[in-house]
Amino acid sequence: MRRFHTDEQLIIDYLLGSLSESETERLDEMCITDEKFAGQVDAVENDLVDSFVRSELSEEMLAKFQFHYLASPRRRENVAYAKAFINAVDNSSMVRAARMSARKSGFFASLLIPQWGLAAAGLLLVIAACYFWFENNRLQNQIAQMKLQEQDLHRRQQPRDVVLLAFNLSPQNRGISKLPLLFIPAGTDSIAFNLELEVNDFPAYQAALIDPAMNQELWNSGKIKAANNSNWVHLKVLSSLLKNQNYVLELYGIPQGNQAEYVGGYSFTAKVQ
Repeated sequence: MRRFHTDEQLIIDYLLGSLSESETERLDEMCITDEKFAGQVDAVENDLVDSFVRSELSEEMLAKFQFHYLASPRRRENVAYAKAFINAVDNSSMVRAARMSARKSGFFASLLIPQWGLAAAGLLLVIAACYFWFENNRLQNQIAQMKLQEQDLHRRQQPRDVVLLAFNLSPQNRGISKLPLLFIPAGTDSIAFNLELEVNDFPAYQAALIDPAMNQELWNSGKIKAANNSNWVHLKVLSSLLKNQNYVLELYGIPQGNQAEYVGGYSFTAKVQ
């Protein structure tokens, strides 16, 4: 099984659609603006395709490759070209092995050597033609993809109305059996969470968005203050971080010069429309 280096993993996740929407957009922009990074992406993509063709991917990577990478017509063409090229190289290796065997078999084998030589030369021409065909199509597809990315980047940079959704949450009580349901309409950019405090007795707070199923922190707010003369803490979270599942916003109070203290958890269920 092909093993990729740790520094390639981010690009692999990008190619296999495993990153968040915001991280994917960031790398899309880097592919356009950073020539060195674009070259790294091409190199990792070529290795990834070769590993797929040679059946060297793990089951998890293979599933992502088939579901996400092969969904693109351009990328399916890359795989087809890679298969043709690798098959030609493998056939050339077989010819070389046959020639070595012929040299060892004596007089009659010597009569066959010119024929094997012609076959090897023909295969080398096929390999060269296949390579240049692949490179030409790859460059054309890359140029077309860059134009599409530039158009998409230009579209995203155009001024538009930011859609903000407000949502009030109270501290979770043990007796609560049903979590508040947050409906997120399509096109929503951010969600303004208003967290109600039982007592506002800290000069600053910090909130963290937790995925309870994975026990993983997805985002944190840094230091924030409660609204003046109120028992509310306001924070804003990108809607792209949420999908259809339960979440917890954990709130911590930060005393002056001391460690943060747990204030409470604010659970909810997200429903992306």
